[in-house]
Amino acid sequence: MQYDEIKEIVKSIADENNLLLVDFTMVQAGKRVAIRILLDRYGRVTVSECSVVAGKVRDVLNTDSSFLNENYMLEVSSPGVGRELSTEVDWQRSIDRYLKITLDDDTVYGKLIKYVDNMLYLDNNLQISTSDVRKAIELLEQDYNDRETESVR
Repeated sequence: MQYDEIKEIVKSIADENNLLLVDFTMVQAGKRVAIRILLDRYGRVTVSECSVVAGKVRDVLNTDSSFLNENYMLEVSSPGVGRELSTEVDWQRSIDRYLKITLDDDTVYGKLIKYVDNMLYLDNNLQISTSDVRKAIELLEQDYNDRETESVR
């Protein structure tokens, strides 16, 4: 079983579980194949959801005769806060989350309320084209609120 086949299977399993496939890597790591899967969904993905996907992927890999002899390591997790956002999947999964967005000449903060046609719509009435974003990361609500308190002082 090759990279593209496994990625499609993982995407299908993620879709069945109403999850977004954020990232997929499969690399040779010594004598083992390391498969790393990052999942998310609107709201937050849970450890239990990651475990369900891991079990289903493992079942497929362990029953496929072309992959049966491979020694592999499977890691399924969520991307976590602080991971740089850049892809369409990143923007979709970040709806209702707090962001720090760096532009050429400014840094803005806000809660992403909508993503449509490469446009970010924030709760503070800002609209930003993704092409103008130099860097964006998700913030925990507490960090977002702390930032507002510090700027008032």
